[in-house]
Order: sequence, then C-alpha cells, then structure tokens
Amino acid sequence: MRHLIMTSLLVLCGAIAAVAQPRLEMQDSVDWGVVVPDAPLGETAKVYADVKLKNVGTETLRISEVRPGCGCTSAPIEKDTLAPGEETQISVTLNLPLANGPIHKVITVQSNDPKGPARILNLVADVQRPLQLSSSFIPFNKGKVGEWISGFVTFTVQGDHPITINARVDQSNAKIVTPMPYVVQPGTNAVVEVAVQPTNQGTFQVKVHFKTDQNGYESFDLSGYGVADPAE
Repeated sequence: MRHLIMTSLLVLCGAIAAVAQPRLEMQDSVDWGVVVPDAPLGETAKVYADVKLKNVGTETLRISEVRPGCGCTSAPIEKDTLAPGEETQISVTLNLPLANGPIHKVITVQSNDPKGPARILNLVADVQRPLQLSSSFIPFNKGKVGEWISGFVTFTVQGDHPITINARVDQSNAKIVTPMPYVVQPGTNAVVEVAVQPTNQGTFQVKVHFKTDQNGYESFDLSGYGVADPAE
C-alpha cells in the first residue's frame, strides 16, 4: 500500500510539474497587405502594428528579448514579466523601403516558455507607391557621337486618380521626345523618352527635371547616363 501511495504521489507531482509552466501566446504574423506610402519621394514611410503577447501558462513568463531582424524595424515591449493570464504588447514600427514590391521582415521573441523559447513574428507588406519609377536613373541606349541617342524611364500610377507629368531638360544637346504634359491613368504605365546628341565620345550625362500634380512628387530630378562611340 505504501508503495502504491508513493507511486501515486510521484505521478501526481510529475503531472503538476508538467502543467505548471509559462506559455507564450502570440500571433505568428502581421500582414499589412498592399501599402501605398504617402511620404514624399525619397523619404521613408512607416507602418505600425500593436502585437499582443499573453501568458496562458500557470507560471511567470519572462520575455528576455524582442529582437528585430534589421535596423528598419523597432519593437519596444511594454512589460517583459507576465503573471499567469497577464498580457502585454509590442509596438511594431516598420520603415518601408524606397523601392517597390513585397517585403518580409522578422522579429524574434525569446522567453522562458519551454515549448517555444524563440518565437518568430513575420512582418509582410507589398509596397506600391502612388507614382512608381522603373529606375532611379535613366539608362540610355548605346550610340555614336552626333547621333540622337534615346533613354527611357517608365512611370506607373498605383493610386486612384490620374497623374499629370511634365518634363524638361536644360542642355542644348538634349530633348524630351515624349509629348508633354503626359496624363497617366490609374493602373497604367507611361514611358517617357529622352534623347541626347553627344558631342564627344565616351560617357555622357543628362539631368531631366520632372514635375507632377501628385502630392509628394511635385518636383524631382533624374539623371541619365550613356556611352557614345566615335562617329564613323
């Protein structure tokens, strides 16, 4: 009988020990979907989210670290020690890149949860700026001295209203080939052609001045680069 009682006590203590543990409950991801930044061209836009963390265990949960995967993300936590049933949150700020397209960043949350000491929070967004440029500069075709050499840049409107584009160059040996002003409808592309007539062989450069009626993109410059071969 004594052996049976001792065995039962050991089983009971083991069961209690197995149950009496901290447990971190948190979501696995934050998905902002398609984000159209409202920051001016060249400036960093941000998105935000509050992520709840809860101790669903029966012992104190200690969060030892909340570590963003890159410097573009910050995630301060309100409280790092949680009693059973207690909640806290991390305030996530993600700096959006200047480029367009999908992004994926992570935050690692480390705690004394024995079943998940390192939990990953995925941060997902699809950056679609209201006026997208195909490049940060204008690439020119290869040509010869004295000939007109063309360069192209594509504008894409992602917003919900048309955008009017104007362009000019100050150099006497360069011109805007595409008729201006150019009205670009939402969801469509506009290709702007610039031409340069180099006077010397080797590399050349031209600066194009753009103006639009889109907030944040009122005025900006793009440089164009190319190479001219000797005339025959």
